[in-house]
Amino acid sequence: MIENANSFPFRPIVFGSVIAVGIVAALTLLVTVLTEFGWLGTIYWSDNLFSIFTYLGVTAGSIMAGLKSRARGWLTGLGAGVFSSALLLCLAVMIGDTVQAGFFLTKALINGFIGVFGGIIGVNLAGNRS
Repeated sequence: MIENANSFPFRPIVFGSVIAVGIVAALTLLVTVLTEFGWLGTIYWSDNLFSIFTYLGVTAGSIMAGLKSRARGWLTGLGAGVFSSALLLCLAVMIGDTVQAGFFLTKALINGFIGVFGGIIGVNLAGNRS
């Protein structure tokens, strides 16, 4: 299928967002299992741990989205960062967590900012591949 040069990169954005949410879920599951086995690191890092997982996931997801799109990395990364924030919001609402609108908007803006840089890096890495 031939894509129009002016089309919005939906597939790379969804691809990067799913990867970002998958990384966040995998790291959260790993820490949960380690906590059940007696690791006490979550007591000391509990406030920052999920934020670090989210930022790592958004970075990796936006790099992968940039690799997949090979053009307009800033737009693809921004979309992947904001869409992954929306997916994480949906997951938080489904598990019954309380969500504050201001906090969510701040996190979405930070994830979008991180996603822009990740998307640019991904496009530049894709340009070097043969």
